[in-house]
Amino acid sequence: MGYETYGTDLSEKMIDYSKKNLDWLGFDDYELETGDAASFKWRGSIDFIASETYLGQPFSAPPSDIKLKEVKFVTKNILLSFLKNIHPQLKPATPLALAIPAWLRPDHTFSYLNIVDEIEKLGYNVYQFKHATPTQLLYHRESQVVARQIIVLRKI
Repeated sequence: MGYETYGTDLSEKMIDYSKKNLDWLGFDDYELETGDAASFKWRGSIDFIASETYLGQPFSAPPSDIKLKEVKFVTKNILLSFLKNIHPQLKPATPLALAIPAWLRPDHTFSYLNIVDEIEKLGYNVYQFKHATPTQLLYHRESQVVARQIIVLRKI
């Protein structure tokens, strides 16, 4: 799409995985570096963000209600810290396409972060799709507990 590819992650291991993925996709012009999204200052102008946010710890079975509450608290705070940090670094109307976690429950439904109000208070609009509800934008593989809900934001 003509965007410069520039990525960060707190984990050097994830940077290595990203390099392998970008190479596999045929990208040859990208830059990756280690950085904490809650405090990192990205260089240059940011025209678009596509990110899989922190998904929390992996699970082999749906977690207990107490454990899920704890994991949701941590993942929500990390996501909101990232959005707060990056907000002043973005031009108005910059789009952010994010994969955020949702968790499979024992009854085969999903539990979502439900953070739209907090996101809007940070200065973003949540894009409402015409032909899909937010819960329909869910990527989940069989045998996985953590799914990815796709949300699209724009800086106000």
